[in-house]
Amino acid sequence: MGVLLVLVALATAASAFLLLEEVSRDGALRRAAVARVRAYRRTGAAKPPQLRHLALSGAWAERVARCAPWRSREATAAELTAAGLAGRLTAPGFIALELVSIAGLALGGLAISAAAGLTPGRSFLVVACLAAFGAIAPRSLLRSRSRRRVDEIRSQLPDTLDLLAIAVTAG
Repeated sequence: MGVLLVLVALATAASAFLLLEEVSRDGALRRAAVARVRAYRRTGAAKPPQLRHLALSGAWAERVARCAPWRSREATAAELTAAGLAGRLTAPGFIALELVSIAGLALGGLAISAAAGLTPGRSFLVVACLAAFGAIAPRSLLRSRSRRRVDEIRSQLPDTLDLLAIAVTAG
């Protein structure tokens, strides 16, 4: 029971780490890290790639994103662009991130239920609620960031147009 609890806690921590890593990392840094990992593989260098070099992108994200056929890659890519994250995160990477958050929070709910000694009915309720939160939270955060970006653009647009008008009249 204790080993299961530790494994679930580690899986939850890893999914939270990947979520924060994917959202906060700069795209150029991630590409450089992936290039280093590929170089290690080609040269057979003794230094193994670290967990922080592995991002939710590339072939792994493509395979995981196929598990969620209800998510449109085109619509997700458009939402990422609207939020200003198109250079940092790919659509399959975001879909994989959603699935990882669902699984991580469901495992976390299972660990909480096991630690609290809840009945099976209540355990199912805790797991279902946390999995639903894991399904809703990433997309909600993305939409929130998109709305905030649109508001910033709208607030700066009049000043930009004024400067443009001044530049055009000045010649």
